[in-house]
Amino acid sequence: MIFGPSDWSLKGPVVCNLLIYKFNLWLAAEANRKFFEFREFVYDNWGSDASTELVDRRSVLFLNELVTTDCGLKGSGFFTISYSFLGNSKHRLVAYSLIFVGFSIVAIYVVTLKIVKLDFRSLQQFVDSGIQDVARHFQLNTNQSNILEFMSNNNMTQISTQLDIEIVGKLVFIALHLLFATFNYILAVMLEVLVFLTCFAVCQLGYDFWDAVKSGSWSLQELMQCYEEMQSVMDELNATLGVQILSFLVAGIPYYGVNIVKMFDENWFQKLETIYFLLLYSSALLLAAEGHRKFQQFPEFIFHARKQFGANHEELSIFLTQMTTSQIGYKGFGFFTVRYGFLGNVLGLVLTHVIIMLQFKTTGKC
Repeated sequence: MIFGPSDWSLKGPVVCNLLIYKFNLWLAAEANRKFFEFREFVYDNWGSDASTELVDRRSVLFLNELVTTDCGLKGSGFFTISYSFLGNSKHRLVAYSLIFVGFSIVAIYVVTLKIVKLDFRSLQQFVDSGIQDVARHFQLNTNQSNILEFMSNNNMTQISTQLDIEIVGKLVFIALHLLFATFNYILAVMLEVLVFLTCFAVCQLGYDFWDAVKSGSWSLQELMQCYEEMQSVMDELNATLGVQILSFLVAGIPYYGVNIVKMFDENWFQKLETIYFLLLYSSALLLAAEGHRKFQQFPEFIFHARKQFGANHEELSIFLTQMTTSQIGYKGFGFFTVRYGFLGNVLGLVLTHVIIMLQFKTTGKC
């Protein structure tokens, strides 16, 4: 289907998904390599400090489990995605270069050509117009050759060389335009999928944490330690991926406010594309908000069961105040926490933008 005569609106998403699939495999292999480095570190430092009681039965079992277990993304237990499995280079530069080169290319492309959305149909029209320009150059070259057949050979060679340079420049510009637009589309999809997976992980952490709190008989000290560990995990996640959800929201509010209105005038592929990204966008935010809701049930549980713990009233008050002021959730680089109340404000902004765009459209100004 890719190499056949089908429309570019069908070929483009297939090629993009293939590239994203390969990129995800490389990232999984890089994670496996990091786990393998930890195993080598433990093995190299095994028994280096004779004063510690490392060599006991539990530590030997731990080392045996560490050697026999291959950590990483597994395919239902049949294989583990690693560099040897993919048959690629063992250097981690493969994954890193894809990330930084891709984002730098998209940054240059967005700044120079001001493209915010990949439209394969308009790109096809752009390529067709470029091919027509090249054909006109050839026709002009032929006409000038007929007109200037009595002129000197040096002048004709100079004109032909100039036309060839213009043709090559036009072809290079078309190729770069297609390359940058494709990278822009790929990284847009990658950002959506990355944010969705992160929001899903936040929701799953919230549910697992709440189920563990309800199912076990914990002391207050154990609950406090568990809560602090969960908070440290979420802090690491927000420090690593908080900028993604920030850019996700900052770019998404005006993007969907405009494209929801324009969707009714587009072709079927563009409508499906807008609906797909809108569903992925909204479901990701709802998952993160649900995870925050589950984390917020923990302070209520502690407050209602305060008599059961029999702890110091002052210590319990400090712990409840700490949980109330520092809420656990997916945070946008410290500016906001994704929760249901915040999503209501985001929805209001998007709907306001849509109403304004509809008013401009009905008055003929948009």
